[in-house]
Amino acid sequence: MLKLEMKKCNFMFITMLALSAFMIAATISNASGYSITHAFAQSNASNDSQVIDTTTSENITGGGVNVPVNELPPAAVNTLDNQSLIPAVTNKSQDLIQIPLESATTNQTFSINTDMMQPVLYLIDPKSDKIITIDLSQNPKYPNGSMPLHTMITPDGNKVFLSTMSSDTAPATILALKIGNIDWNTGNANVSITNVINISEPGTIPKVPDIRNHTTNATQPIIKKMWFPNNVQIHGPTLHPEEKYSYFTQWTDNMIRVLDVNNGSLATSDPIQIGNTTEWLHGVFFNPSGNKALSPHYFFDGNHLHLFDVNNETGELINPVEITLGNKTAYAAFPHFVTWINNTHAITSTQQLGPTSVTPNNTKIIGPSVWLIDTESVKDNNNNNSSGSDNGNVSQPATTTAPAATMIIPFTNSTQGNGIFKPASDTTIVGNKLYVAEEDSMDKNIDNQGQVSIWDITNIQSPQLIKRLSPGQGLPENFQLGHTIYATPDGKLVYVEDWNSGQLVKIDTSTDQVTKVFNKESSGFMMPHGGFITGQYR
Repeated sequence: MLKLEMKKCNFMFITMLALSAFMIAATISNASGYSITHAFAQSNASNDSQVIDTTTSENITGGGVNVPVNELPPAAVNTLDNQSLIPAVTNKSQDLIQIPLESATTNQTFSINTDMMQPVLYLIDPKSDKIITIDLSQNPKYPNGSMPLHTMITPDGNKVFLSTMSSDTAPATILALKIGNIDWNTGNANVSITNVINISEPGTIPKVPDIRNHTTNATQPIIKKMWFPNNVQIHGPTLHPEEKYSYFTQWTDNMIRVLDVNNGSLATSDPIQIGNTTEWLHGVFFNPSGNKALSPHYFFDGNHLHLFDVNNETGELINPVEITLGNKTAYAAFPHFVTWINNTHAITSTQQLGPTSVTPNNTKIIGPSVWLIDTESVKDNNNNNSSGSDNGNVSQPATTTAPAATMIIPFTNSTQGNGIFKPASDTTIVGNKLYVAEEDSMDKNIDNQGQVSIWDITNIQSPQLIKRLSPGQGLPENFQLGHTIYATPDGKLVYVEDWNSGQLVKIDTSTDQVTKVFNKESSGFMMPHGGFITGQYR
């Protein structure tokens, strides 16, 4: 049994990913070195896509980028100075507990989120549940016409990176923000945009792959509106443990973006692009020491993660090695996040339900499940064949590996079963408990079937189900997507985002009960997304 050394170690896309185009060349390799290259046909988004659109009714509640900026509540009185401070939006009455004003953000735990349907930054106090909503569009530096996607905040609560999506009229960007004093009582915070980093030009359209429904197995429908973006999207923000560099993955464009935290700008090692290795990655997740990183391949039949060595001085990622979730006869696919247990072991979870047109014949898709990654067992057959990038220069592709991934929680087709019921989007660890956020995101309809399953991982090789929270049974009745899940640094609270129903739920880990629900009515949320909490690195 693996002895746990617990350390501290994010479908918007569904709607927003909903419309784009791209090309993918994914190498699928299994534990025994099995390798198949799927070369997907290139086509422009303006052409008639061959992907079968089986979306029904009006499940998708908003388009990704061409939705007009929503009308926001009137801004609170807040003097603007030459640092481009952004006024806070007046909040609705929430019956909240009053707490003393904290004059500085240093060492103060709070979370931030954004909203994919309005250009705002939410600050949330876990003590009082108070929310301060910052209207970013009030700042002349904000790229109007571009909607937010993800956030990252430093442990001191002072520096933020926020990614925005491209549109026909606005570029994709990463904004560097500075947070000054926060007054939870009056609902004001000093927030300024210090830099706007342009990532792509307006109207930039990625390539789209020729992935279709499987000819005989309808378990995994290919929903064009949910998974094929027509805009540039920047996902998966993380902070390196030494706090010099922050990382985003340009999910639609085969590259990793590296940011200099102190300067609020692109680092000298940006961008990182390594052959096909950096295609369709979602996040770069670091072990506690910061010398290793795992990055999941977030797309259909993406049955692997890549393990990188990390140059802590320059921020470069080198020596990529592919870790496959299964083998040539059966594999799991579509991993989203990574949660490290210690310096050598990590957990990932998968979402794909069944085969697609690119699944090899006679290969089974395992289904939503949770996997243990043992990086010590990774055998790099040829370290010299893989090297880091130099300002975007392409290097050798990743090598295949020996087995390094073991399924520890299987799929179940029932809420009463001992497994993962819905696509497992994210995980977090608190003590000896693993929290799994499950979302109803991969079939034809988004229904009220989001889940949070809680597992005892005292024996990490054999997790035991403690409790399952379901809609109407511990979760709000209209809970749909357990999309991202993250814990406060002290482990007392866990937050779960459901962007499609516009909710954020707060769970007390001592009782594993929901103690607060933030939603459209109480908090003004439309599509909350991209949560990050001070003191964490993902």
